[in-house]
Amino acid sequence: MCGKAPLFRPTYSQIPAATPPSLACTTKTGRLSNKTARFERSVIYLNGRAYEALGCPGSVELIFDGNRRIIGVKPTDRRHSNAFPVVHHPYNYYRISAAAFCQHFRIKPRATMLFQNVDLDPEGVMTLDLMNTVTVTRGAR
Repeated sequence: MCGKAPLFRPTYSQIPAATPPSLACTTKTGRLSNKTARFERSVIYLNGRAYEALGCPGSVELIFDGNRRIIGVKPTDRRHSNAFPVVHHPYNYYRISAAAFCQHFRIKPRATMLFQNVDLDPEGVMTLDLMNTVTVTRGAR
């Protein structure tokens, strides 16, 4: 890495080890191009390119850095007791039901949020920054 610090250093609480995903879909800077993640009512939605960047896992491990308010998503084996299954839906998006994770870490999304700057670090963890989101719901009329 030529003396550069990694994008995301795992200093978080964990809810379990995974095979590193393919980095073929990333740009030279490590930033995921055209990859989006959305957070709505304790559910994380990934588009097809973000899912492929993770290596098309059947389940993921969710990790949280409370100091920096970053959610980490990395592939894991389904047999782990704390693995969250990834469910494929029509129109090429993938759903991760994270209600237990959100309740454990007291994460309460108030509206549908679109994560900006979705990154994949050298350890294969996709980072979703809760402090860098855009609200995409219009609210009550």
